[in-house]
Amino acid sequence: HGAAAMRQRAGFTLVELMIVMTILAVLALGVTPVFRTSFSLTRADHAARDLFAEIKAAGESAVTAGVEHRVYFDTKNNTYWPARPGLTEDGHKAFLPLDVPGGEPIRVPDRLVFGDITGRRAEARSTYYLAFYPSGACDAGQVTLYDVSDHRRKYVIETTGTRASIAFPEPQR
Repeated sequence: HGAAAMRQRAGFTLVELMIVMTILAVLALGVTPVFRTSFSLTRADHAARDLFAEIKAAGESAVTAGVEHRVYFDTKNNTYWPARPGLTEDGHKAFLPLDVPGGEPIRVPDRLVFGDITGRRAEARSTYYLAFYPSGACDAGQVTLYDVSDHRRKYVIETTGTRASIAFPEPQR
């Protein structure tokens, strides 16, 4: 009798499985927002680092190529792109975008927006740029990216005339 009873009780009942699945689903729903916020913050950090890398690359390219390079910022469309001197299709001198992934300006993630930019204003009202020269010098300026979810979180990239630096937001507590 005892062995037969043990064989019948070896598995879980459907009700027990449903209760465990419900508990796991509730736990997963509680953890998902935490991970979503964490991934979003990580994407914002990476986007700020990518912009900083583009600024540093413009400075290095100006020195190695021996011509001025620029990084443009379009605050209206929340994009940026590197550029160097060249000729337009109709033969006019202009700063032309360098090859960027997809051939389009680089858009910062929706979580970030360009805020305060001190640099030179380009022809378009919402566009600014920082110039980098063959001598290794650059425009003194500042580019601020704000977190739309929390404007206290901001990334500040600063060029001082000879070097660039980035300040990250304080970690959230």
